[in-house]
Amino acid sequence: MISILKSDECLENLAGISADVYVGIKSDLEAPLTAEENVYSTPVFASGKGLYKIQGKNEAQKVSFSSLGPRKGYDLGITIVIESLNKVSSKASRALNNLDLFFIVKDGDESLIVYDPNRRCEADNGGIAGDTGDTADSDRQATCEFHLKPVKYPLLYVTEPAQGGWDSLLVQ
Repeated sequence: MISILKSDECLENLAGISADVYVGIKSDLEAPLTAEENVYSTPVFASGKGLYKIQGKNEAQKVSFSSLGPRKGYDLGITIVIESLNKVSSKASRALNNLDLFFIVKDGDESLIVYDPNRRCEADNGGIAGDTGDTADSDRQATCEFHLKPVKYPLLYVTEPAQGGWDSLLVQ
């Protein structure tokens, strides 16, 4: 059994994740990612394919999890808040709603992934929602909430590329 004691780690436990969210299309991978316990391998993409980057609202993205009950795993979720509502974000929202995707986000020095080789990460009914705002001080944004269930661990990690970080895997 693992001991989780505050005295084992004298560092801060800072909340929040990066505003940058990397989105991958599972069919663009050369092969499904493999995992050792809760850490997935670095994605390798087919020629001409790669990650897409969404710059979300600062201090608004989050990865969340909840238990589905004993021996039933977890519901792993990611929330992305997009502040641009225009023709491009409208097309992106359609793709996010319909494609078989996975998501990567930096969490301090680590990278979290919302991915399963056999299950879809989906936006439930109302999972992608937004509005143009109705007054000058309204937020004009879309909130995209995706869930992957069940997964074995409450948080899943992914090995970052050895050089260049996640930006090195962006579609060119």
